[in-house]
Amino acid sequence: MALGSIEKIIVCQSTSTYQPAGVCPAGTYPATMDAFVLIPSAGTDLQNLINGNNTPDYALLGQFFSFGFLAVLGFWALGRKIGAIFRVLR
Repeated sequence: MALGSIEKIIVCQSTSTYQPAGVCPAGTYPATMDAFVLIPSAGTDLQNLINGNNTPDYALLGQFFSFGFLAVLGFWALGRKIGAIFRVLR
C-alpha cells in the first residue's frame, strides 16, 4: 500500500547563494530538498496504525506462510534428491 511519494519541495532557509526576490519571507532564501509527500487518503491508514486499530490481513499472512512452508519443503526435497544422486555416484 503506497502512502505517498518522494518529491522535490521548496523550503526557505536563512542562508543561500541564490537570492530570487519575493519567493520567501525577508531574510530567508529558497532551497530545494527531497521530501516524502503523503497521499491525502493515507491519513486514516496512518492514524489507525498509530492507534493500534489496524487488523491483520489473515489471507495475506496465510499466503506468506504458504510460500515459506513450500519453499522450505521444496529445498528439503531437492536436497534429498541431490543426496540420492550422490549416493548412486559413490
